[in-house]
Amino acid sequence: MKKTPENKIPVVLSFDQNMLVPAGVCMTSLLMNALPDTFYDFIVLYSPADLPENKRKELLKVADVFPNCRLSFFNVGSAFQGAYEVRNITICTYYRLLLPDLMEEINGLNGTDYRTFIYMDVDIVAECDLGMLYNRCCKQQDVWVFGVCESPLYWGTDAAYHNSIGCDAENYINAGVLVMNAATMKRHGFTEECLKHRERKYLYQDQDIINIVCKGHVRLLPLKYNFTWSLYHSIEEPRFRDMKKEEIEEASSGCVIHYTGEKPWKALCFRFETWWHYYEKSAFADATTPIALYNSIPEKVISSPPLQKMLRKVFLSRLGKNLFRKKKNP
Repeated sequence: MKKTPENKIPVVLSFDQNMLVPAGVCMTSLLMNALPDTFYDFIVLYSPADLPENKRKELLKVADVFPNCRLSFFNVGSAFQGAYEVRNITICTYYRLLLPDLMEEINGLNGTDYRTFIYMDVDIVAECDLGMLYNRCCKQQDVWVFGVCESPLYWGTDAAYHNSIGCDAENYINAGVLVMNAATMKRHGFTEECLKHRERKYLYQDQDIINIVCKGHVRLLPLKYNFTWSLYHSIEEPRFRDMKKEEIEEASSGCVIHYTGEKPWKALCFRFETWWHYYEKSAFADATTPIALYNSIPEKVISSPPLQKMLRKVFLSRLGKNLFRKKKNP
């Protein structure tokens, strides 16, 4: 089926060479769960120092396997050089802040006319199609950015930090999945305002900057579009559970899983088996991949649909923490 412009979804990613395999797994999950008429137009924002040419060529394996996508690369140069880095989160995380000002150049490079983009971190797997989300957000051009709320109030944390830096703690969004109406943001000088904060030592770096600059111009998305470890942890809080009951149930299947905190390629963590399932289906699943944990995971955990279904249910019933404390059989 020939894809029309209405079916094309621009997904922007930014990462360095250390996250090449997770990026490939992320894209694989999106493509495997795409509807027949969905075409993902992946745009990677990069600096040659962080993602050299040989690594960019390796990423093109994804397009060799899946015809319903395109990969292009946009060089941001030395943007945000010297910006604050913490918790092993590199300078690449700031590149999303440049997107509104890069919009016309990206469109010129690819022969497109996008005004709205989905930005996605690569420590993610998506088990749903993003077409409905994208098209709905495109129709709301008065909104600057859409994201999933990760308010500290959900789990009873003091919001003093968020308030002190000028965020709206009640509507604080996680920046791992964003739908950005870039044209609207550009008109309001979003990138220029963000650049004023680049050397500030914010705890959550660009995420804090986005929440500060976009305060009052954010629309919240259902949990399923960015289901983080923190949100999963919040299910223990009765107020959160009651308030978000329907969204939690919706996220129990067909959601975007965001591995904040521990990563599944390094540890047994929230929904780790799902990440490894898409790793096995990706073009990066080979014996030379330097991920030591892979060989220690029982094959049935990755390849058994019934067991995966059971694990999802276990997590949602708050028993996952006990499951992963058990030692695996040698």
